[in-house]
Amino acid sequence: MRLWDPVSGQARKAFRGHKGPVNVLAFSPDGDLLASAGDDRVVRLWDAGTGRARGELEGHTDRVNALAFSPDGALLASAGSEGVVRLWDPTSGQPISGFATGHSLALAWSAGCLAVAAERSVIVLHVCEP
Repeated sequence: MRLWDPVSGQARKAFRGHKGPVNVLAFSPDGDLLASAGDDRVVRLWDAGTGRARGELEGHTDRVNALAFSPDGALLASAGSEGVVRLWDPTSGQPISGFATGHSLALAWSAGCLAVAAERSVIVLHVCEP
């Protein structure tokens, strides 16, 4: 992955670590943290300013299709093809919870709710943030 300068068209940072295609990216609300995930089933956290790795979140058993930070950045949701949405503490890298939702394609937060676009439905989860 690379972070590009839109004015100069030059690559500013390279993020290396995934062992396969990267399917999804998400910036934390403050822009300090970048999450990436893909076919290697690992959610990786990066310092957006330096490009340094900040953590690896492991637990998915199939490729990861969607990522979304909560509005305050206290939670990171990830959705995999195995049909589970996982919630993580992006500061500690610890898993918080998981929900069986079916094959999930997209995630979106609003206040204390997480919307999950699954293969055949839309699910809204009320999530109490830590």
